[in-house]
Amino acid sequence: PALVQEQPIDAMVLVLDTSVPATYDKRRIAIRHFGPRLTYSEVDNWALKPSDAIPRLVAMRLNSYRVFKLTTRVFPQEAPPYQISTTVYNIELYESEFLSQAHIKMDFLLSRVDTGEVLVQHSFDREENLLSPDMDTFVQKIDEMILAETDMFVRKILQHFKGIELPQTAAQVAADADSLFLDDTMTSAG
Repeated sequence: PALVQEQPIDAMVLVLDTSVPATYDKRRIAIRHFGPRLTYSEVDNWALKPSDAIPRLVAMRLNSYRVFKLTTRVFPQEAPPYQISTTVYNIELYESEFLSQAHIKMDFLLSRVDTGEVLVQHSFDREENLLSPDMDTFVQKIDEMILAETDMFVRKILQHFKGIELPQTAAQVAADADSLFLDDTMTSAG
């Protein structure tokens, strides 16, 4: 809602493939066990490798908010002035005897194509408990975390280009979203 722009930034941005270490850029989902032990699910796979799925999510989010005049995943004939690069350091399911968590550590960068100057940066390292240890819940939680952090990145982009001050933490954004949802529910019910 607050992120949807009536007047998008008058420029094109290219969303590059996500840089992901080979350990995590597989169709099979990585599972971190207690300590340094890492295995891969025998039966559950990502629909797309993270290097392709994540930039698709980011580009869709930017398009839905109309942040830039044009957001593309395909290099256009004319070089765009800006590009977004993302790097994933970890994307895994933590499993222990007592706990299941989704974990993702990632960076977003918006930079000028001509000079390489970084204009906006957003980094996060999040772990969230899963209510259910199944893979569908894990994948949904990872998507939710990426989208919430993409929203934080969008807030920083809008602040950079338009001087718009918005909440600066994912917790503040979630609290705002929750209170908006409650207000809407209470208003329509009353």
